[in-house]
Amino acid sequence: MGRGPELKLANPLRSGGRGLTSIPCRTGRPASRDLRREGFLSQKSVAIMVRVIAGTFKHHRLSTLRGLDTRPTSDRLKETLFNLIQEKIEEAFFLDCFSGSGSIGIEALSRGARGVTLIECAPRAVRIIQNNLKSLSPAPARQVELLTHPAHISLRILQRQSRKFDIVFLDPPYSAVHRYPQTLEQIHRCHILAPRACVILEHSKGLTLPARLHDLSRVREVRQGDSQLSLYRGA
Repeated sequence: MGRGPELKLANPLRSGGRGLTSIPCRTGRPASRDLRREGFLSQKSVAIMVRVIAGTFKHHRLSTLRGLDTRPTSDRLKETLFNLIQEKIEEAFFLDCFSGSGSIGIEALSRGARGVTLIECAPRAVRIIQNNLKSLSPAPARQVELLTHPAHISLRILQRQSRKFDIVFLDPPYSAVHRYPQTLEQIHRCHILAPRACVILEHSKGLTLPARLHDLSRVREVRQGDSQLSLYRGA
């Protein structure tokens, strides 16, 4: 069995960062309260398994979390998602905000993305992402980066690094409706989208999103069960 990928844990906001042991989600309140407030974890989370659908790691099983606030994207919806972007995924730079288990980012890596950046600050989810990446065989040669700050801080880090992404996936907890406009606004302000980039939002079918968001225009909507994918493209 090959070695897992070299996982880059980015913590550039302070020197001497210690990776997984120094996840910066502190705001002066207990960490568990912080995470529930941010909508990242539920007290009733339990481990379940999902699979990689296609590509280098096809059929590989990944651990994830299920709870009231974190829910893995179903295999059926994930397959629909990647069907929407199949012509763009190869050699793309892929950003997965609110990564959870890292399942979507790993699927992108499996399908040929040039680089994958995951954003997740919940400690339990970060540990699952790390374990999932280490379990991959053969070890991916592509870059995998994990930012363990909340999304608004991670996006500023990417801006300072002058990073550009071809595909961005947003899947905050369905209950955290405010996260969609907030994160999209910050993505716009941080100028991290490559020309003709696409942004995909997974959300509750009951949430109505505008047809246009700054220079992004909605080009496709797909509903499955209680979930919906909204695909936006840049000019």
